[in-house]
Amino acid sequence: MSEFTDAQVIAAIDAALRARDMPAVVSLLHVLALQAPTQAQLLADAISLLPSGSD
Repeated sequence: MSEFTDAQVIAAIDAALRARDMPAVVSLLHVLALQAPTQAQLLADAISLLPSGSD
């Protein structure tokens, strides 16, 4: 288990997404997957639907 709550990890994922720090997003999703697999999958699915910003 992580010393961080699910909410803290999700907040960190949000901050990493806003900073466009995808390596951090991937690492944080791995942490979340160990703690809350369903939430991690839902977030991963939602992130995959985001526009890439390369248009």
